[in-house]
Amino acid sequence: MGAKLAGLRSIWIPDAAAVEYRDLSDVHPDAVVSRLMDVVDVIDGWRR
Repeated sequence: MGAKLAGLRSIWIPDAAAVEYRDLSDVHPDAVVSRLMDVVDVIDGWRR
């Protein structure tokens, strides 16, 4: 979550190799989506 450490918002799209990141880090994304297409909806929500 380099974006969060830099003070930016982050969106995580999990894959099979990275699902257990939550146990390894205190840094968490602002949003989690399952498809790249969902990123637009998340960003639109942040603008409101």
